[in-house]
Amino acid sequence: METLRSKIIDLLLDREMSVSEICRVLELEPGREREVYSILFSLPKILKRKGLALLMHPPQCLSCGFELSKADAKRCPRCKSQRLTEARFVIK
Repeated sequence: METLRSKIIDLLLDREMSVSEICRVLELEPGREREVYSILFSLPKILKRKGLALLMHPPQCLSCGFELSKADAKRCPRCKSQRLTEARFVIK
């Protein structure tokens, strides 16, 4: 039986995905997004040993265009808008 971490690694090796897309593909409840973020933030150490890296395309504010540095941000620090794109992750 594969762990959730190994399923996420397998998904991200193939393509770039957001956390909500990962939850949808793995048939996880939307409430488990925090768990997926937690796993994603622990992956760099594991992947480094394998010669791989987790890359993140950060979220961006749809109102003012500001690029956020936090993957799980909920509001734009510049304009306070909640209209953000989701961070996208890929393993290379």
